[in-house]
Amino acid sequence: FRGKVVIVNFWATWCPPCRAEMPSMERLYGELANEGLVMLAVNIEKDGRQTVAKYLAANPHTFPVLIDEAEVVQKRYGVNKFPESFVIRKDGVIDDKVVGAIDWAHPQTISYFRDLLKG
Repeated sequence: FRGKVVIVNFWATWCPPCRAEMPSMERLYGELANEGLVMLAVNIEKDGRQTVAKYLAANPHTFPVLIDEAEVVQKRYGVNKFPESFVIRKDGVIDDKVVGAIDWAHPQTISYFRDLLKG
């Protein structure tokens, strides 16, 4: 994804704040995907394939939802709180780490990502 701004979000279906922020993630992605924003939601549950399929059937999203049942990516990023997100600049450097749920579609957040997409 070099050359694109990437959000890597670690989440679980059992996590209320994770579920709460998903709709705003969808709005941000819908707003900026055509400008080069990549959103990757990484589920960390051991039974993620089954659990996530059920969750997505009831709560569909257009951004990719990945499964990390073996905790490979979670360990690589050192994640132990949920949700936890990383914002990665076009050059591959982590620009920000967000612990906890936020409103990804807030106008200031959208402006922040537009600036990253320009740079």
